[in-house]
Amino acid sequence: MTDDDEFHDFYDDSDDCECIDYDVDIFLGTAWCPRCQRSWGLTDEQLAREIKHQADYMAQFECVEEEADKP
Repeated sequence: MTDDDEFHDFYDDSDDCECIDYDVDIFLGTAWCPRCQRSWGLTDEQLAREIKHQADYMAQFECVEEEADKP
């Protein structure tokens, strides 16, 4: 057994997962943890915060596109 195997075995029990790196579906208003497979609903505040985060993230690429379009 390698060190990596021991690390992953430690988190085999979904009760041990802290669900830190989760994915958000802004259309359904849910979050999902790829490590333990849990899913949960988000509050309106959490959903609004995630939508703002994604909008801010995408805005930086729009600026790049606008700069590329300039002659």
